[in-house]
Amino acid sequence: MRGTQVREVNSHVRLVSLVAVDERGRAIILGCEVGGPYASEVNILKKILEALEDLPRIPFIADKGNDAVDVIERVIKFGCEPAIGMKQTWRMENKEFVKEKVF
Repeated sequence: MRGTQVREVNSHVRLVSLVAVDERGRAIILGCEVGGPYASEVNILKKILEALEDLPRIPFIADKGNDAVDVIERVIKFGCEPAIGMKQTWRMENKEFVKEKVF
């Protein structure tokens, strides 16, 4: 099998990292957690946030998959401005109180 690589995948994992970017554009890893196959990225992010005592007062940017109310509340408690896309779902009334805080 010249020129090719054969790999056999037995399992996979999910990795979530929390990264800040400083004024010079350098990435600073604030937290990282690994979950098993098909683990919820939101639950992994919650573990990272629970382990932290503080976050830099910078915008918290995440995609719509991380719009859980308790994640947004925790980010606001740290003093960060959440910049998380909000999914438009039938459960939107549960998120109304944080919707105005998200830019």
